[in-house]
Amino acid sequence: MEKMKPIYIRTINIQTPFKKVFPKMDNFLFSGCDWTDRAKVCASYITPKTSVLDLGSGEQPLKRFIDIKKGHYQPVDKFPVTEDTIVCNFNKGDFPQFTKKFGYVTCLGLIEYIPNKKWLFDQLHQYSDRLVVTFMKTKKQVNTWVEDLKHWEVEKMLDESGWEIRRTSHVSCERIYLCVSSKNLKNNSIKDEEQNN
Repeated sequence: MEKMKPIYIRTINIQTPFKKVFPKMDNFLFSGCDWTDRAKVCASYITPKTSVLDLGSGEQPLKRFIDIKKGHYQPVDKFPVTEDTIVCNFNKGDFPQFTKKFGYVTCLGLIEYIPNKKWLFDQLHQYSDRLVVTFMKTKKQVNTWVEDLKHWEVEKMLDESGWEIRRTSHVSCERIYLCVSSKNLKNNSIKDEEQNN
């Protein structure tokens, strides 16, 4: 699997907690929120021994709960949190390039920061036929969250971008979706796998 060279590198001690390296990035993100429960639920959507592209990976809580082989988890984030993080700013059109698709692409706590969500959803088909995405509805803008949308609006964008929602869950005020690319619904392996979960 070939990964794109990072757009930029900021040298950091990877043992340093993310909050200390980027203390002003998002006060809300580090105001006592624990994303463990969300990561556990999202991990339950992911078939063991597969590969995962984690977009907006942050401190990578998902990695702790998924059963994958070494080298099959690829974090991507705006900040170089770990040595293997590919650095991309999606709002500037930065996207990594790979020669093969992943088993799953995940966007946990990411789309709240993306103004053009449908555009993002359109891009994700190049990475995988399966998508795990979360969305937290807010009554007002929270720091860098870009807009106030309802769940049905996000679900409509997913549908219009060719993602069929197969499962949903709630963790606190956040909704979690497992989606399959409707462009590949004729792929029996995808349908069989979803039926067995």
